[in-house]
Amino acid sequence: MPEQDPAEIIDAAELATSQLGTRLLKARKDAGLTLDALARASGVSKGTLSQIEQNKANPSITVLYRVAMALSVPISALVEDPARATHFEVVPAGEPSRKFFTNQACSGHLLNPPWMDRDLECYELNFPVGGQLESQPHHPHTRELLTVVQGNVCVEAGGKQADLGPGDTAHYSADLPHIIKNIGEQEATVYLVVTYWTES
Repeated sequence: MPEQDPAEIIDAAELATSQLGTRLLKARKDAGLTLDALARASGVSKGTLSQIEQNKANPSITVLYRVAMALSVPISALVEDPARATHFEVVPAGEPSRKFFTNQACSGHLLNPPWMDRDLECYELNFPVGGQLESQPHHPHTRELLTVVQGNVCVEAGGKQADLGPGDTAHYSADLPHIIKNIGEQEATVYLVVTYWTES
């Protein structure tokens, strides 16, 4: 492994420290939490959180971990430069968090890490013959991208519909009532990506 320049390490550490407050403030607001709410969820005092957000405190790893867990984000989201960060994460097939609960005639699994669900969700959905998933409008500007892996499904959204077979993909607005139905004579499997619009 090539040696790193100590000056570069110091510069990177100082940059991470200087941007920590801004990143924590954004993550808290993205989560819709007040300082009081984050304090209760993390067990870190409101005063300490306020000091961190103003870049007046240098938190320990333990404090950062508790705050990140309360926000459902990785610590890297608070300390790494997104433009330079390298991330590699595997969600095992048997991971309990992959389970997707529904009381409708379909079943599925969440494919992405749960902490990503404020931006997007990726599902594998399985529909028995005649099965369907009927959804009420999601948040404004939400969109879905559906690709059929097996079987035949009909997608309806916004007064439009399309019959899809293996390999077909539909992209549609999900801030309207929408429905996915198995219209074939065998089980249908689809991959569904839900993207959420957030203010920058």
